Parts: sequence; C-alpha cells; structure tokens
Amino acid sequence: MFPPAAVVFLLELPARPATYAAIGAIAFICLQGAAYWGLKYRQVTSRAPRPVGLAMFRWLRLIDVAVLVGALAVIVTDPEVGTVLLWVLALGEYVSLYVVHLYYVTPPPSKRAAEPEWLHAPRLARDLRAGPVQAHAPGRGKPARRRR
Repeated sequence: MFPPAAVVFLLELPARPATYAAIGAIAFICLQGAAYWGLKYRQVTSRAPRPVGLAMFRWLRLIDVAVLVGALAVIVTDPEVGTVLLWVLALGEYVSLYVVHLYYVTPPPSKRAAEPEWLHAPRLARDLRAGPVQAHAPGRGKPARRRR
C-alpha cells in the first residue's frame, strides 16, 4: 500500500490536512472491507456458520460515521475538487460496505423492470443482521429439528 504522501503526489493533490483527511477516511473504510473478506475466507475454509469477529464491525460502522463527518469538517475548511471527490468515494465505500451493494454490473433494463429488487444488501450487512450463531442450551439435549 502506498503511503499517503505517495497518493498525494500521484494524484497531484495539494499536501494539505484536507487531502490527508480524505485519504485517511477512504483507507480506513477500505481496510475494513479487506478485513471482512479475510474473515469471510476463514469462515468458508473452516465451514463455520458465520464469520468470527462480526461484533467488531458493529462498532466500526459507528466509528466510520464519525470518521466521515470529521474528514468532511476538515475538508470544508479547505475544499479542493480532488479532496471532495476522494471523500465522496469514501462515502460510497461506506454505503457499499454497510448499506446497499453499489459496485456490480447493472442488469439490463428489462431485467430491472422484471425484478425491482436488484439492489441488494451487501454480505457484511446481511451477516450483521443475522447475528451470532445460537448454540443450544447445555443439558437440554439437541435442538428440535424443523419439519419441512
């Protein structure tokens, strides 16, 4: 990963606090996505019902809002087009990670008309909604099976 100064140089952005705030926000959110997919890989390889460590993402989702608001407060003091665009990209990453999956191939208009639910929740949001795996109470035997 490039250090923030390299990103500033490569994008020809001014080396100001607003630029570093925008880069910091997007890096913080992108690292969460990488961490989640690392946990998801471990879940798949171990055949676990849920990824381990999802509680951390409940807190990170709240911290992300504070990071985005803080970065915006710094950017507003010295707005540049590039830093504002980086902040918007960070906001898009947050939305795509926790709210609605934004980055995928858009289906053709005929399919969108037939299936209005083509926007779907990202996997992290679905895993957070599902909650932790419930184990049966000890000493009570196996949990009852559902009939189909």
